[in-house]
Amino acid sequence: MLLVSKVEGQEIFQKIFFNPNGCTGLSLVQTDDNGFLIAGYTNDSLFPNHSNSLIIGTDSSGNLIWNKTFGNNYRGDLFQKIIKTQDGNYVVVGSTGSCGPIGIDYTFNFNGDTLPYNISIFKIDTTGTVLWSYCYGDTLNDFGNDIVEDSNGDLIIIASINQTLSFFYDNKGDIAILRLDQNGILKWSKNIYSATGFLDNGDNICKGPDGGFYISGRIADVVSPSIETCYILLADSVGSVTWSKLIEDTIGISYNPYMTENDNGGVILAFSGFTNNSTSGYSDMFIINFDAMGNIVWTKKYGNNAGGWDIPSALLKTDDNHYLFASQSRLFKTDNNGNHIWSHNISSSFSVSGSCIYEKSDKGFAIIGGTSSILPFQTFFVNMDSLGNNCDGLFYTYPNQTFTVPVYNYNFIDSITNLIVDSDYQEQSIVISDSTFCLTVTSIKETLYKNHEISAFPNPFISFITISFNNCNKSNIIEIYDLTGIKVYDKNYIEPKINLDFLASGFYVLKIISNSQIIEQPIIKQ
Repeated sequence: MLLVSKVEGQEIFQKIFFNPNGCTGLSLVQTDDNGFLIAGYTNDSLFPNHSNSLIIGTDSSGNLIWNKTFGNNYRGDLFQKIIKTQDGNYVVVGSTGSCGPIGIDYTFNFNGDTLPYNISIFKIDTTGTVLWSYCYGDTLNDFGNDIVEDSNGDLIIIASINQTLSFFYDNKGDIAILRLDQNGILKWSKNIYSATGFLDNGDNICKGPDGGFYISGRIADVVSPSIETCYILLADSVGSVTWSKLIEDTIGISYNPYMTENDNGGVILAFSGFTNNSTSGYSDMFIINFDAMGNIVWTKKYGNNAGGWDIPSALLKTDDNHYLFASQSRLFKTDNNGNHIWSHNISSSFSVSGSCIYEKSDKGFAIIGGTSSILPFQTFFVNMDSLGNNCDGLFYTYPNQTFTVPVYNYNFIDSITNLIVDSDYQEQSIVISDSTFCLTVTSIKETLYKNHEISAFPNPFISFITISFNNCNKSNIIEIYDLTGIKVYDKNYIEPKINLDFLASGFYVLKIISNSQIIEQPIIKQ
């Protein structure tokens, strides 16, 4: 059954961007012409664990216009975050093993595990043309995780640097802040580290008071390095720590922090953790509202104590001073006190995880992420209206309550760090295809209604699938397409049950064509 909701002038759709080796979108922005730029990575054809940085350009309906990748095919390059800059262009930050600031030629490195990763930053225009690019790092592994633009056009990067990576829980690493000018030239970099001596990660950054910045991330436990604990800190405009807090739940484990500024100069932090009530061993999602001095204003816990992983994967402050949270395949909105307003599944057709939420110019919401319904992972792109309605139209209940989370003062040490710069990159060419599963323009004056009723079951199927829909007759045509756009089935509708045993296992799009409409439904052959 395909349900469609209506909100005035807001287009809603679901799309998948497909590459045979896999691709994942991690961040997106809307362009001036109401299209979108999506940043992420695509896997390499020869080495599945290696990747290239990916940019996708679409129109306002999410249709693929172009895509570009950067890397040398033998290293783990990715774009983590894209933002629009004051001059109307775009900056993307991430990590690269293809650009070497220590004087090593990375171009023909077939065993890239021996060479370090470095922070990459690109400035591009709306067509994906590179205006400038740099990578910053040292002889160990450095990862660019988030970026904001200051009021004067400077670019502030939060990164994880000096990282040692192994299969054992003895990894080391620090947090870093980099300030670059609008041309990508490093002004200064600051190293921030805890007293544990183990792995410290800088995951998120947003603007704070007086030109400062809020930073959140994770540090390893002193006694048990495999256990991570979330922190939040305020740094001033030159990167010196003003205050910092360590956040633990009932049994001392917290992870997956996401952060956004609130409406009073403070910050909202969401993270996942365990509680004494979670006897099944599953986690809940905690939300804390801090003021600008680091004091707690309110706390909320979202989740079902009976079981289920409630893990934040994206967070956004909306223009009406409310908050949107993605928890893997679910999206929910709260007021500015953390009280629940509405909640929806991002998709009921696919197993998805939303990596980034963006409020569009029409006040609807765009969500980018990955889907594990198709292997290897592919990019899943959803547009919702301002009420959270999407093509699935499925609501769900998300229980929440006020909850006390232990928050402690914590001392971080900050010092100047020297990073080396390089400006080499390689642009690659790959094929990305897109498939649309629904597309409609909505109207606020109407409530949720059934637009088309289609049933395809079982889904996933093994050999036979049964199809039924409104006003079905023998003049209707049944077409099935694979994700490369090749038609693999084309027959008139004769009887509901059809034999598709000849199809290879994978993902397909079922299309029903009548005189007045075309209905599409994703199906999966096991």
